[in-house]
Amino acid sequence: MLTGWGRRWVIGFSAVAMLSACAEAPPEKVADASPRRHASPPSVPAPELPAGSFDRDRAKTGLSAAVAARQANQMPEARQQAEAAIESWPADPAAWKTLAEICQTAGDQTCQHQADFFQAKVDYANTLPPRAAVLGFQTIAEQPVGSTGTGITYDRKSLDTAKRLWAFYNTQDTGKGNREAPTEPTFMEEYPYGPAVLFGGTVAGLLTAVKSLTGK
Repeated sequence: MLTGWGRRWVIGFSAVAMLSACAEAPPEKVADASPRRHASPPSVPAPELPAGSFDRDRAKTGLSAAVAARQANQMPEARQQAEAAIESWPADPAAWKTLAEICQTAGDQTCQHQADFFQAKVDYANTLPPRAAVLGFQTIAEQPVGSTGTGITYDRKSLDTAKRLWAFYNTQDTGKGNREAPTEPTFMEEYPYGPAVLFGGTVAGLLTAVKSLTGK
C-alpha cells in the first residue's frame, strides 16, 4: 500500500505524463458540420489599394461640400460629394449618415439602406481592434451576390464597399507586420498546454466581435 507521499508522487507523475502526451499528440480536429457555427474567416491578404487612396482631410473637404450642396438643394452634386468623401475615408459614420439622408431625399431606397447599413457597421467597427474589423468586413466582402445581411441584400456595389472597408481597416492594423514576420517560437508555441485556457478566451472574444460586426 502506498503511503501519503507515495500517492502524491504517483499522482504528480501521472499529471506530468498526461500533459506531455497532450503537447506531443494534440487531438485530431473534428469538422463541425453545423452551418450555424460562426468562425473567423481564413487569414488571406487584404486587398491592396494605391497609395493615397485614403485621405482624411480630403474626406472632410468632400463632406463639407456635400452638406453645402444639400442645403442648396443640389442633390446630384451632394450625393457625388458624399460618395467621394466615403471613398477617401470609409470609416466615417457621419459621411454615411449624410449619404443616407441625401438618398432618402432623392427617393433612392437602395442607396439609403446601404448607407444606413454601413453607417451602423463602421460605427461599431470603430470601437473594435482593427484586426476584428478587418475580419468582419472580409466576411461581408466574401458573401455571394444576392445573399442577405441585416436589413440588406448584398449586390456587387455593397460587396465592393465591404472590400474597400476591409482594405481600409487593414491599413489601420499596426500589429499585422508582427504577425506576418517570422519570429522565434513563443512560449505558447513550445508549451501550448500552459496558456490554452487564456488563449481560448482571447480567440472567443475576437470571434464574438467579428460575429457582432457581420451580424450573420
